Amino acid sequence: MSWRDIDKRRDGASHGKNGAGRGGLPTTQEEARQKQYRAALEAAFEKGELGKLADKLNLTSRGGATTPAPAAPTPSNGSHANASSSQSPRPEPTARPAEVAAATPAASPAAEDKSGKKKVVGKLAEDRSHLRKKLVEAVGRGEISRAAEKFLVRYPIPDDHEVLEQLLEHERESRVSEAIARIAHLLDRNQMPKRSRALCGKLRYIAETSRDTELKQAAQGLLTRLS
Repeated sequence: MSWRDIDKRRDGASHGKNGAGRGGLPTTQEEARQKQYRAALEAAFEKGELGKLADKLNLTSRGGATTPAPAAPTPSNGSHANASSSQSPRPEPTARPAEVAAATPAASPAAEDKSGKKKVVGKLAEDRSHLRKKLVEAVGRGEISRAAEKFLVRYPIPDDHEVLEQLLEHERESRVSEAIARIAHLLDRNQMPKRSRALCGKLRYIAETSRDTELKQAAQGLLTRLS
């Protein structure tokens, strides 16, 4: 497109909008517009955008319509696939502690009762074993008597020769009498003591020093059976 064509289009657009000045001559305002127009043309020519400016002037002369913006290109199937592959899969939500607790089946009352009983039995067995050990290892009438009372407060006199032998040194004669009676019961069942010499020594001491006649006779009777 030549400068002449551009001037013609520009002049046609100017006459259509503003008309001619006095006697068909351009007014001062029109001269200023022409100067601005020429300056814009020179700048566009230097930048290589002369064609764009001509198209713009052509559209303006037709009524100021603007060219609609081109629509965004629709992504192809391949781009959809790339976009899908670029997105990492979301992790599945983990269950909250409260939800896990709700989903976990509660233990039945019978199972809880059995578990509680086992714990109680285990605790009692541990306590009994501990108290028995204290009694068997005690030395002296005072220490033996205290350990024996701690044991007998919670448990009955056992069929245990070691425990019964220790009870023969108890400070209370009633406890000594109970121990002699239980030893006699074990002998009736042919359950002989492992430390017969130690047992006989304690029975002999009771038979010789006790002031209770019945207790002395009971001790002497056991000595006869063990000798």
